[in-house]
Amino acid sequence: MSEDLELNTAATLKLQDMFQKQYFAHLSPSGEGAGDFVKEVGYEFIIIGENLALGNFRDDQALVQAWIDSSGHRKNILNECYSEIGVAVDKGMFEGKETWLAVQIFGLPLAACPLPDENLKTKIEVYEDQLEKLQKTIESLEAEIEVMYPKRGAAYNQKVRQYNNLVTQYNNLVKETKKIILDYNTQVELFNECAAGE
Repeated sequence: MSEDLELNTAATLKLQDMFQKQYFAHLSPSGEGAGDFVKEVGYEFIIIGENLALGNFRDDQALVQAWIDSSGHRKNILNECYSEIGVAVDKGMFEGKETWLAVQIFGLPLAACPLPDENLKTKIEVYEDQLEKLQKTIESLEAEIEVMYPKRGAAYNQKVRQYNNLVTQYNNLVKETKKIILDYNTQVELFNECAAGE
């Protein structure tokens, strides 16, 4: 797990907020949590975790040991889903006494997971639009051919060739669109698996 400056800043904001509003909890009296402080500093994340400590610990080692001795705090520290950490520790007045507050904020940044290719999504939308237009043209031609009489001759054959060419074009585009959709969906699945920490 590596230190992140934005998470350090978010942890500091949380620490200052607890001293200022005199609370010791994961949610402030007005409902802000770690995710809110992290967003405030511009850190884009997939998951966020937080450890808090209050008290006059002998030193940093004693503070960390207290977290390790608590199953919930230890779980955050050892959680392999988190790749970055921010820490803030300070002494101040809390409920009329001078005491230490400490904050750890853990994060998995958005950049850690491969985002689906937005160009593929755009291509799918363009192809689907083309398919819709082609389908309307094919249906229109089919209606024209249906009412043509006689069902032979140069004009009729030309319409049928035009119809067949458009159907081939449509089928090829459907095949290509399906392939791109499959590629895009695979990328989305990989992103979701990464985001879920699988």
